[in-house]
Amino acid sequence: SHTVVLILHLAIADLLVLITLPLWIYSLANSWIFGQVMCKATAYVVNACMYSSVFLLTIMSVERLVAIRYPFKMLGLKNVDMLKKCLGVMWFSAFLLGIPVILTLYVDKNDDGTPQCAFKKFTSVSELFCVCLETSMGFVIPFSILAICYCQVARELKQIRSTAKRRTTVLISS
Repeated sequence: SHTVVLILHLAIADLLVLITLPLWIYSLANSWIFGQVMCKATAYVVNACMYSSVFLLTIMSVERLVAIRYPFKMLGLKNVDMLKKCLGVMWFSAFLLGIPVILTLYVDKNDDGTPQCAFKKFTSVSELFCVCLETSMGFVIPFSILAICYCQVARELKQIRSTAKRRTTVLISS
């Protein structure tokens, strides 16, 4: 089903972040010894996967709303080609939106003189634009879509009389 495929892609995005975790843990315990290129590459992977995770959760919420509100229309939309196109656009967008971290991240020395990968300098308008882009595309817009979708789902569930309604409403609220 579409939901299983979306959850699989969410797991892939999380797995990609998990692969970079040993580098970050070592860096926090000691210092960044992997160089500038690895710093930018691992940060890019984490950033792109952050976007893909947020986008996948947003797609799932929209899919749930459409399935509840327009069940017959959903039957027409639930085909493999539509899902592949949607996932292709989502991954492309995530990898594209991850690019600004490459431009703003670099290795520099801490106060104690150890090199660390996590220094961002936001001194120019373009770097400020990157922060605004990350905030809007990574949080504000997806959160707004999620909130609207789940409020609509809750409204639709209010009209249904069943015993499972209460559990579903609690799940949506939480």
